Amino acid sequence: MDRAPLQATTAQQQAIWDKYDANNYPFIYFGGKYMITTPIYDPQVLQGKTWAQIAAALHDPSSAIAQGALGAANYMTAAICKMTGNQPASVCSSLPVSTP
Repeated sequence: MDRAPLQATTAQQQAIWDKYDANNYPFIYFGGKYMITTPIYDPQVLQGKTWAQIAAALHDPSSAIAQGALGAANYMTAAICKMTGNQPASVCSSLPVSTP
């Protein structure tokens, strides 16, 4: 399997990568305020599922697949909202993004 980078990092990106010794994935850096350095979604819930089953489960908010995806998305959205002074308000004031 080819694991070549999709694109080269900039000098600034590489400096951040080096500063935090980010040799693991995921590594998501939110403007110097927040980071994700460990998985926030359990891939085991996807094991043995087809693409169609996963897509269907994402439409069911009670499924573990949807709950994990929405939880991860809400966490990242909340970090972005903190960085932008809660803008756009229509997103940042919605539940559960606005819940600490």
